[in-house]
Amino acid sequence: MKKIFDRTTILSTIVVLLPIVPALIFYQRLPEQVAIHFNAKGVADRWASRPLAVFGLPLLLAGINIVTQFILLTDPKRDTQSKIFRLARWTIAPISILANTMTLLIALGISVQIERIIPLCVAILFLVIGNYLPKAKQNYTIGIKIPWTLANEENWNKTHRLAGWVWTGGSV
Repeated sequence: MKKIFDRTTILSTIVVLLPIVPALIFYQRLPEQVAIHFNAKGVADRWASRPLAVFGLPLLLAGINIVTQFILLTDPKRDTQSKIFRLARWTIAPISILANTMTLLIALGISVQIERIIPLCVAILFLVIGNYLPKAKQNYTIGIKIPWTLANEENWNKTHRLAGWVWTGGSV
């Protein structure tokens, strides 16, 4: 039988779930209602119960990670050695660590300038994607998948070269 999940899938899912450990350590110090969403000014506008805040986001992101891994691994045109493929397989893990760490710190009353940290992280993500998009080989999973790019490799390359500049510019 063919393996559905490989070592990277298992390791990245474990990393996605790691934020549960410090949350459990500080569980009793967390308030009953934990802020889980913030507006552009850094003011909390959504809350969740303590158990949902501790387990909900990591488990949701672990599920997203597993689905993402499955989709990436089942692409018939995948190039497992490409940098963008490897990058895509590890994208959810740092998002989980960042989001859960920020939530935990704020719940513990530690001052965090989330209104600056999150836009900076999104800009870095856009910059990284913009850097790797032009290098993406034609596939069915990662990139701009419209009929014209999937039908013609030259179109794919030109589209992704332009998209790389747009994403990089958008990161600024």
